[in-house]
Amino acid sequence: MKAEWARLESQWDIPYFPHISVGWDNNPRFNGIREGIVKNSTPETVKQALLMARAYADAHPSSRP
Repeated sequence: MKAEWARLESQWDIPYFPHISVGWDNNPRFNGIREGIVKNSTPETVKQALLMARAYADAHPSSRP
């Protein structure tokens, strides 16, 4: 996720807000656009993802809250 956030931040000149998912169908009908299904989430991995999102937001204090 962190690498994707950095890629999006460098590619676009707009504010980016990290997205966290607990597991869902990531639109497999359009594999050319976005592949995969997010699965095998645990409370521990979701917590880690939320902490990473918070660290990203904290590292961008000029972004909107």
